[in-house]
Amino acid sequence: MRQVFLFLFLYLILIIQTAFLPVGPDLVLLTLLVCAFHQTRLTATLLGLLAGFFLDLTAPAHLGIQTITLGTISYSVAVVRDLFYRTRWHTPIFAGISLGLKELILQVTAAKTVTPLPLIVTLLATLLISPFAENILQPLFFSRRKK
Repeated sequence: MRQVFLFLFLYLILIIQTAFLPVGPDLVLLTLLVCAFHQTRLTATLLGLLAGFFLDLTAPAHLGIQTITLGTISYSVAVVRDLFYRTRWHTPIFAGISLGLKELILQVTAAKTVTPLPLIVTLLATLLISPFAENILQPLFFSRRKK
């Protein structure tokens, strides 16, 4: 039942991001990172694929790029999370790396032309709110931290 609420919450974050925050923090990526820190690999990957698919539907010219990118990022974070000591800085580090990889893949595949100012605003806003994302989402969906 918790996974159903998690999928619904992710869908609400997707609606908020695409409708109200075209330039701003990448809330979908932050939600996926927090979920990948606390969920199984399968659940994290399915969340990433679902979020990527719905983001692809907003710009259907390059269908599948966001799906593969977010699914891969979610799976990768779920795989390597046990290799790192969990500090309060793990979310911003993973958020910065993931956002950079996502934008690089979108630029290489020519699905999106990256202009520097919105990219910098997105990166700074995402890194600024990333420590708070886990502190807000963790008590909502995850009963205790896995160490």
